[in-house]
Amino acid sequence: MEETNNFQPAETQIETPAPLNPFQRFIGIFTSPMNTLKDVAARPDWIVPMAILVLTSIILVYLLLPAILADASRGIEKMVDAGKIPMDQAEKMQEASETFTGKIAPLLGGLKVIVFSLVTTALLLFVGNIILSGKATFQQMFSVYLWTGMVDLLGSILRLPLALKQNTMMVFFSPAAFFPEEAQESVLFKVSSFLDVFALWRIALIGLGFAVLYRFSVGKSLGTVFGMYALLIAVSVAFMGLF
Repeated sequence: MEETNNFQPAETQIETPAPLNPFQRFIGIFTSPMNTLKDVAARPDWIVPMAILVLTSIILVYLLLPAILADASRGIEKMVDAGKIPMDQAEKMQEASETFTGKIAPLLGGLKVIVFSLVTTALLLFVGNIILSGKATFQQMFSVYLWTGMVDLLGSILRLPLALKQNTMMVFFSPAAFFPEEAQESVLFKVSSFLDVFALWRIALIGLGFAVLYRFSVGKSLGTVFGMYALLIAVSVAFMGLF
C-alpha cells in the first residue's frame, strides 16, 4: 500500500476560513480576531491596511497640529524658565517649530507608520523564525502586524477630541493619566505610559497572530510578544533616563 506523504511547509498548514474582504477584516479584528487573523495569515495582504494606517496617520497628525505646537511651545518656555536658553533664541525656536511642524509633521506621521511596521515585523519574524524555530513568511507577519494596527487607529481617533480640547498630546488611556504633571519625569510615569489600553490590546492580537502563524499555544504566543513588549519598555525607559 502506497504511503501518502502529508508533510507540508509550516506556512501552508494554516487553517483557511472563508475569504474575508477588507471591510470584513477591519470589523473582524475587533469582533472575531482569531478567525480574522487566520484569514489574514492564509491570504496575507499588506497594501490595504498600510494605506489605511498611513493615510489616517497623516490626517490625524494634521488635525492635531494645534496640540503638537502647544506642547512644543510649552517645552520652549520651560527651557527659558530654567535658564537653558535666552528669550531671543526661544523666539527663533518657536518660529522654526511652527514652520517645520506645520509642513513636515503630517508626512513624518505617515513615514513613521511605514518604518515602525517594517522594523517591528522584522523583529517579530526574527523571534518567531530564528529564536523559536518557527516558519512564517515576512508577508504573513507584515499583514498580521498591519491589520492589528486597526486597534491603534481606534485609540488615535478617540484621543483626537481629548487632545484638541486639552490642547496637549499628553492624553493617556493608561495609568499615566492619573499622575500629576510634576511626576511626569518619574520612572513610574514613564512605565505607566506604555501600559496603554490600546497598545496592550494590539499586543494581545499580535500574540494571537503568532499562535496562528506558528501553531504555538496561545499562552506561549502571548508570553512571547508580551515579553518582547516588556523588554521594549525597559530599553525605552532606560534611554529616556539618559536625557
